[in-house]
Formats: sequence, C-alpha cells, structure tokens
Amino acid sequence: MSSTFFALIVVDMNIENLNFDVAVIGGGISGTCAAIAAARNGSKTVLINSSAVLGGNSSSEIRVWTRGSSGGGNIFSEEMGILGELKLRNQYINPHLSPIIWDEVLLEAVLNEPNITLLLNTLVVSTDYNNGVINYVEAFSTRGEMHYFINSKIFVDASGDGIVAASCNIDFVIGKESKNDFNEEYAPLSPSSCTQGSSILFFTEKKDHPIDFIAPDFAYSIDEIDNLINNDGRIVNEKTNGLDFWWVEYGGDTDMFKNANDVSLELKKLSYGIFNYIKNSGLYDADNLDLVWIGNIPGKRESRRFKTDTIITYNDIRDKKMFKDVAFYGGWFLDFHPEGGIYSTEQSCVQIPVGIYPIPLSTLYSSQVDNLLLCGRIIGTTHSSFASTRIMDTCALSGQAAGTAAALLSNNNETTSFLNQNYQFVQDRLEDILLIDRKPNALDKTITIQADSTIKNVPGIENGFINSEDNDVFVCIPSSVVNELSLAIDALENCSISIKVRCDILPHRFDIGYSDYKSIPLTKGRNFIKLNIFKIKEPSYLTFSIKASSLISFPTLSENLAGILMGHVGLPKYYNPYVVLNNFSYLSIDNLFNGYNRPYNSYNAWVSERIECELKIKASSFNFLKLFFDPNLERELVSSRQLRVNDSHLIDDIFGVGPSLVKDFDIIAFKREKEVEVIKIRNNYQRVININFAEIVDSIIIKFKNTWGEKRIRLFSLNVENK
Repeated sequence: MSSTFFALIVVDMNIENLNFDVAVIGGGISGTCAAIAAARNGSKTVLINSSAVLGGNSSSEIRVWTRGSSGGGNIFSEEMGILGELKLRNQYINPHLSPIIWDEVLLEAVLNEPNITLLLNTLVVSTDYNNGVINYVEAFSTRGEMHYFINSKIFVDASGDGIVAASCNIDFVIGKESKNDFNEEYAPLSPSSCTQGSSILFFTEKKDHPIDFIAPDFAYSIDEIDNLINNDGRIVNEKTNGLDFWWVEYGGDTDMFKNANDVSLELKKLSYGIFNYIKNSGLYDADNLDLVWIGNIPGKRESRRFKTDTIITYNDIRDKKMFKDVAFYGGWFLDFHPEGGIYSTEQSCVQIPVGIYPIPLSTLYSSQVDNLLLCGRIIGTTHSSFASTRIMDTCALSGQAAGTAAALLSNNNETTSFLNQNYQFVQDRLEDILLIDRKPNALDKTITIQADSTIKNVPGIENGFINSEDNDVFVCIPSSVVNELSLAIDALENCSISIKVRCDILPHRFDIGYSDYKSIPLTKGRNFIKLNIFKIKEPSYLTFSIKASSLISFPTLSENLAGILMGHVGLPKYYNPYVVLNNFSYLSIDNLFNGYNRPYNSYNAWVSERIECELKIKASSFNFLKLFFDPNLERELVSSRQLRVNDSHLIDDIFGVGPSLVKDFDIIAFKREKEVEVIKIRNNYQRVININFAEIVDSIIIKFKNTWGEKRIRLFSLNVENK
C-alpha cells in the first residue's frame, strides 16, 4: 500500500534510487540527534530535511531556544549526550548564542559524520507501506529537480507531525484526552481536538538614531492590538524582544493541517501589529527601535501523538514510575498553553514544576510496524504528559535513543518487536544519557588510580550575602554530608527559622514534594546550623527550603564547593553558601569507581585541592581512555538567545564555556614503565573525551593544567579498555 500525503508534480526530474540502513525523516533537533546516533553506531544513514537548515524550531528560521530539565528547575540535570556535545560546541564557538551560528553547529556535526548523507530542501511526499513494513519513502528536492526513492531497513519519523507514522496507520491522537481516559489530574472532563498553538517571533534592536516604521496594510491596528495585550502575561514594552513574544500564539483551536496557511498569515498580522504598537502608539521610548528580523515559519508546539507500545501519563511523571526499558528522561514543567492563544481570556501559560522522570524506549515505536521508530514531540504520551515531554532538550534525547535503536535493528536485521525484550542493548549504547534507576557499570577494581591532590578545604572567601525578605531560600547538598556540614545564617535578632527538606535523585529549585516544616532557633549575629534534623533518605540529594524572613540573611563565598548550591526558591541564579565542612570524602577519588558520570543521589566526582595536579592510572593493558568532566551541569545551556531576557523566562545570564570544565591537560602513556606517547589537549570545551593510544599501554599519568575559570579540577568518571 503506497500512501501519498503530498501531491507531487514531476517535470522532467532526475530520478534516483537510494539505499540506506537508517532513514531519518526530519532534521529538527530530535532528527539531527537521531541521525548522528545511528551513524555513530555503524549504520549508513540518510537525514532528510524539508528546510534549508537543521534544528527545526531552534533553527534561525524560527529561533526558539532549546530548553529542558534544568530550565524546569531540576538542578544538575542539564541534558548531555549528543545534544550536550552540540551545546558545548556552541558555547565555545558561539558564546553570544547567535541562532545563525547554531545552524552551523548542527550542520558541522552532521557533515562530520561519514555515515550520514544529508538531503536538505527535500520533502518526503509518500510512503510505500505493506503488511507492517515500510519499503521506501518517496521525496523530491524543493530547490532542484531531483526525485528520490529512498529504501531503508529502518525508518525514523522525526518530522514533528508524524507524516510517515500516520501513513502507516499507527493510531494517533490530536488534542486532549478526557479525565476518565487516564485519570489524570490536569486532563479536561471531556476530550477535545484542540492543541497548543503556534508562534512567530520577531527581534528588535535599538539604534543610535531615529528609525521610521510604516506598518504594512495587513497588520492589525494599534486599537486592535491594545485589546489583546498587557494582560495574563502578554506584556510589551520597548525592551521586549525575541522569545519574550512566545505568547503571540494562534491556531490551537483550528485544524492545524487544513488551515496552516491561515495560521501563518494570522501570526504575521499579529506580530507586525504588535511591533507597530510598540513603535508608533506613543506609549514607549521606541523612536530608535528597529525591526531587524521577523519569522516567516510558525514554530509549532503540538500536532499528532502516536499510540506506541507504551504511553506515559502525567501519573507516571508524578509518581516517577520506573520503566525497565528506560532510554532517556524529562523534567521540564507541565507547560500548558490555552488553545485560543493570544485571543484566549485564560492565563497565557501555566507551568507546573516536576522532578526528573524516566521515559521508556517503548514510547518510540509501535510493534505493529516492523521498521519504524518515532522521536520528538510525536512519541507516546497523553496530552498532560506531553506538556512536559514536548520541550526540545527532551526531544533531542528521544532522538538519540531512536537513532541508537534504529542502528541496532538495522545492524542485526531485526524488527521493532526485538526491542521489547532486548532494550538493554540500546541502553548499553546510549552514550552520556542519564538512565534513571539503571545502575551504571562500576570501574574494574583491578584498575588502580592515585591522585596527588584531593580537596580538603572549603574554597573561597566570604564575598557577600543574599537575603530572604521576599523569597524562600533553598540549599542543596548530598545526603552523605548532611551530618558533617554546618550552614552559616546571620540573624538581626534572636529568632527562629522554618525549614523543610526534599529528598530525591537531584535537587530542585521549586517548592515540590517537601516534608513538614521544622523550627530552628537562631541567636543575634552569625549562626552555624546543622541540617540533619530530618529523617533523611540515603542516598539522595537534599534540597532544604528555608522560609522567607526579613530577620535573616545568608552569607556567600566567592568559590563553589562542588555539589553544594544555594538560591532563591523558583529563581535561576545560584550562589555559593558559606558552609563549614571537615570531611570531604564525598569528593574523593573513590567516586571514579562507582560508574556514575554525573550527579545522581550525590555529586559523584573527584575534586582536586589545586588546579595543577596529577592522576596516575594503572591497568593490565589498554589502548583507550574515556573521561567525563563537569561542564557545570547546574547551568542551563540554551542554543540561542537575545542579550536581554525577560525575567519571566527564569533563565540566568550565562555565556561561554563553563568555568569548571577542564581546559588544558597532558596524558603521558607508559608501557612497562617506559614512556611511549604524550598527548597534549589544549582548549578542550567538551565534557566527554575519548583518547586512542597508538599502542597498548599499561599505565598513564594525566597532568591537569587549567580549567576555564575554576581553581580546581572536577572529574566524574573515567574508563580504560582495549578497543
């Protein structure tokens, strides 16, 4: 059965038959990560993208920044893996986070993979599907006269709308299930076909001279715009810019496919009208304001969601349900937008924070189709859980999981049902993705590691304070140090503080899931309080929340003690609390043996006392070394952004390479105590480092030289092996 979903006019086109192991349809952030994952796992891969640039909503065509679990308040949860590589490369070559350079970061990464064939400006128009198998997809170049028939063992639908999956008759949902369907707290009483709408962004720039602007005739008038804005978060002024206009949203209450052109035109009318309002209403200091860019392609939030072998619900997120086939994770808010968008009288956005939660591999396929995987926003979720999983960082992780699974299936001539019992083969290949509740492989105890420096003092000097007059303050620490640590608090007079605690895999900066309050008395002046007053789950990461009071303040230090942070509840800026700690075993060399390459119930890193130090590693024989550094996983790394960001985005002003990341180091390799090779690494900006030695060795010395700003070395894990 051949399913055609676009009309194809063939005018003397060149017809080409192409054969691949894996075909990825859609070059958004999930499709890009899927293609790279498939290629790195040995599959000859084609990446087909209808646009001229990669990145989808994050590309320079649309300019939405990538966000994920860290932006949702989960500290130390920043998504890594292939997406992490891309974001860290972007931080290095694109420190001002231009969306145009982000395009090239993605293009560079794809072109650097010899197993990937990239087809840009190429539209998939039909699927040849019979008896549970896709034989080929048909596509044509929109910029040239090429007509393709693309054969592949495995297909990955990363199209955002599920155009291939829908043509294979996999059941799907558009809109919202009712509360009765899955007993979800945030589901409506009755089902609805309405979705979240789309947005077009625009960017402005203040020049040093007046700029005139005459609105096009189609733009909505100043009076019409005046009735739509400055309510329910739809706030404008001359400083509003770029992503600040996310609420210019439309199309959720219409047929998004049938009326796509109308949605696009309506958003243009609205966006030009809003800029004209700012510029010419006389209400703002906008004489020198210039419109420098406006989108032409709406950024779509939602379309189809497919009924895969597993469908995760809000209840699964709330309860942090564990799945044996966990393949990635989420942690963005439940982020609900009204279907009426800018015309709605409802609040323009409701964000409900959640902790990080596992997502299973089986949300990425339906066993009724032998050779199709899904990734991105179309995976198996209810509408309530989709409100969180739709965020781009989570979509990127789903892409890496789908591409890895696709390569496994293609390399072994298996079908998707193979994954039902053999998911662990995919899990083993998911490089640098946190798999919740799956214990990593510990380092072989026959390997010996010696460090000539390990942290023994709280770093930094007192450099200020934060107050809590208007906002609760949180402090996060690993449970393993709760009995050893004292927190400094200054009191203006004798008083008491109210404190509560949350125990979880990772800390959270929002107020979710805390225990009851306890009271601690303070005396006037400086107090050092113990935090071991609660029954603590071991092991876990603890977030203490201290109730706001005008009588207290929290002194800060100039340097960070790894794994311990402080901030105002709900806000994205972190500080270094003044603490007293005498036992630093939670940052010892033993952490390099536990297999964890990031914070999980503890910080899990070795931290040195001084910046120039050495690790000596001995094993029977090896020719490969892998290192996992800390790129400041508490920082939220976005793909692009404007220089000034509205506070409502809850994002810190972070640019450039993270200060904790190791920058310069040497590796000296030995064989039977004879030096055989020296490798010098300079200006490193990546978290994961792979080193292949020219010959088999039995020991190495890593000489750390410098970081990107911090005065100590942080290393989560390492491994040596023969390859």
